[in-house]
Amino acid sequence: MNNMTIRRSGSPRNLSALFVGPFPPPYGGIATHIAGLTTYLGDGGSPSRVLTFTAGEERQETIQERVHGSRERVRPGFWMVAELPRVIRVAPWLLRLFASYPRPRRFVSMFLRSLRVVRAMRRNGINTVSIYGTDEGDIIPLVRLLHPRARILYTIFAAPYMRPGHYQRFRSFYRKMVTEADCVLASSDYCAGAARQLAEEVGVDVVYYGVDTERFQPGVEPALRSRNPALADKLLILLLARMEPEMGFSVGLEIARQVNGARDDTVFVFAGARGSLTQEMEEEARASEGRIRCVVDVPAAELPAYYASADIILAPTADRWACMGLSIKEALASGRPVVASQIGGIPEAVRDGVEGFLVPADESGTLDASRFAAAISTLCGDAGLREAMGRRARARAEEVFSIERTHERVHRLLVGAD
Repeated sequence: MNNMTIRRSGSPRNLSALFVGPFPPPYGGIATHIAGLTTYLGDGGSPSRVLTFTAGEERQETIQERVHGSRERVRPGFWMVAELPRVIRVAPWLLRLFASYPRPRRFVSMFLRSLRVVRAMRRNGINTVSIYGTDEGDIIPLVRLLHPRARILYTIFAAPYMRPGHYQRFRSFYRKMVTEADCVLASSDYCAGAARQLAEEVGVDVVYYGVDTERFQPGVEPALRSRNPALADKLLILLLARMEPEMGFSVGLEIARQVNGARDDTVFVFAGARGSLTQEMEEEARASEGRIRCVVDVPAAELPAYYASADIILAPTADRWACMGLSIKEALASGRPVVASQIGGIPEAVRDGVEGFLVPADESGTLDASRFAAAISTLCGDAGLREAMGRRARARAEEVFSIERTHERVHRLLVGAD
């Protein structure tokens, strides 16, 4: 446990919290984490609310059992009138904050979002707020100013690595962002370092985002194979992510060309949410005579069957700032060996030569498709190695990445019990 002093409030028996972040799924791994966590809290008698700020769409509400989600645009309105007395009281301190972040348009956005958060907390009798995302965290100094007694948790990701010049320029403001939170969290040791770039002394609780090891497990029916008889005697390599360059789909195509060119028993399945590379993937699949398959917007309910149908999971993530990746942990839970990029927080999930193979990027950050192809070919040629790595993958998921472990740990942090 870190040596940070935590201001304690609330109790394990009566927790009411507001979560600020993407929701509902399928808006990525954070949304999946929030959905699972709020359901866990609701099952324990602590209903939650989720607030998501969006750029274009009008207000939308998602009401699920024990969870109320709201997606809202950030803009002024008559609702601000009720907040004026509170704003007037803290006006001098607001001006000081603005002096540390003199970008009017962005500061206005921070101000409106912080008012929305505090308003939601007060109207619903909530004293604890958990904020997800490096950029969303910029409201923390204002929330602290407007609601001094609030308990604030903040989960940081990799933006300080991605834009070091920006965070250095406004260092005093971003330092307040992490030091004003009661508890700072990160989903990997790698991303915990991003917080320490802003304030070296800050304590960071690393909480790996877990997966449902009952839903994702080796015994799931491999429905993808049963629905496609042509795959019955093939080695299936699966890349499952959003179809964007940073998710590795561009290098994934080159890997598929190399492996398929050297073997006649392999099929690559590129699956996931629609993205900027979807059309390219579909065109490549049509020209491949069945050796490359593209499946767009896979229903969440079918994900376990996709992992269960695969022999090898491919994760050539090109985003050097990835905290870890949800699909990698789902693959581990499914008992499948993983060939992944050795970047970001991924080595905290997959150990090279143990649960799979890690392929480093070169000095410029470029991934070498031939090195991925070689690792996949090694696994394709050794069924015993695939089986051994798959067993170790499952054991690691059970030991380190169970969703129960994640939920219990976050619950303790929410109530200040850790």
